[in-house]
Amino acid sequence: MKKEEISWDYYFKLMQKLTTIISVYAQEKFDLVVGISRGGLIPALLMSQTWDVSLDIIVTSSYNKENQQMQLKIGKPSYLCFPDINKDSKILIVDDLVDSGKTMQAVVDLYRKKGFKNIKTAVLIYKRSSEFDPDYFAAGADEDTWIKFPYEKER
Repeated sequence: MKKEEISWDYYFKLMQKLTTIISVYAQEKFDLVVGISRGGLIPALLMSQTWDVSLDIIVTSSYNKENQQMQLKIGKPSYLCFPDINKDSKILIVDDLVDSGKTMQAVVDLYRKKGFKNIKTAVLIYKRSSEFDPDYFAAGADEDTWIKFPYEKER
């Protein structure tokens, strides 16, 4: 497996590209940006600040550290604390990477079960082998590439 290390400089260029794609080219506006913890926190924060919209965080855990097997767990979203958010609100769910797509799909399914209809997704990097196709992405990567973001410790 090849490894691609993302520098902070490149990371912020990806952020700028993704934000431009969404706001300028697609002309999308959202009421709530949801960051998938942990990788989606920085992009979601920057987008919510840029667009001056509410920010929510959903905590996920996608593998067991002991045996590295997929065991997806999802916390409860806190959107109920935003009085202006309702089932007709436009939501953008954000993560740094869509790899298998299981986490993003599960989070989208959770919000749909809660009655939200206007949901879009965005990631900085999209692996083309993913089972989930995000609505917006800044860059693509091959299935056999390990992406190391600047905030991750060495494994």
